[in-house]
Amino acid sequence: MVLKDSDIRPHLLNFIKEEHPNAFIKPEFNISDGFVRSDIGVISDELHGYEIKSDVDTLRRLITQEICYSNVFSTATLVTTKKHLEKSLEIIPKWWRVLLIDENFSFKVHRDSEPNYNNCTIALVQLLKEKEAKDILRLSELKEFAYADRNQILRGILNVYSESEIKFLTCLKLKARYKAFKNKSYY
Repeated sequence: MVLKDSDIRPHLLNFIKEEHPNAFIKPEFNISDGFVRSDIGVISDELHGYEIKSDVDTLRRLITQEICYSNVFSTATLVTTKKHLEKSLEIIPKWWRVLLIDENFSFKVHRDSEPNYNNCTIALVQLLKEKEAKDILRLSELKEFAYADRNQILRGILNVYSESEIKFLTCLKLKARYKAFKNKSYY
């Protein structure tokens, strides 16, 4: 049996809901200003990205995806079939978890995740829409950014807040944006 993304995704969503019952789940989660999309983003106190590589996929984009995921996600999971397992392990870093899915749609942890210590605060604030970024900057009571453009606002956030504060505030805003997706069935 050849497993396609459309076969894997509904089972993965159920798996994620069990694993992260209080998280916000967002399919097709844009990162890197929309340059890359995570198949599924999970938003809680941290960001977790899931990438599906089915039997009909190639690994051509995985190097770019890995770089962008490393900038944003605290943890990442590759969900793949036997077809791509060995080659994908050569591409992704050791901090990524790897789930192997079989023809019965059972998931087996091939490799556990480790924390990613290489987040990029610039990439994190780029997840924010202009209004969300302004709201965060207003918390700092800096008035000079009231009429600034998005890039100036993002730079202001980077200058005012620590990395841990940026992670926390970004997740808070993303949870508010995607609260409609919490525990819904998508397919």
